[in-house]
Amino acid sequence: MQSQKISTIAFVNYLAHYIRNNPTKSPQEIARDGETVWRCMTESEKQPFRDIADCARRLKRTKSKRSKVSRKKEFKNETQAFSGR
Repeated sequence: MQSQKISTIAFVNYLAHYIRNNPTKSPQEIARDGETVWRCMTESEKQPFRDIADCARRLKRTKSKRSKVSRKKEFKNETQAFSGR
């Protein structure tokens, strides 16, 4: 399994989720349908993707001297709660 890149943009994180759940769709269908579904989602449905984006922003701003590996492990642990969505 490839590691998933996490974006600081909630919609991009949602599209990654949408692609995983719709592997047979073309890129054009993914963009069109994913955008339509995103616009129809409630705020509470969007919140997990916003939380992941906020987490990515916080980690990006981290300027401590921790190693890159430590930050990746921390990020992975924080986002594991969202992997099932």
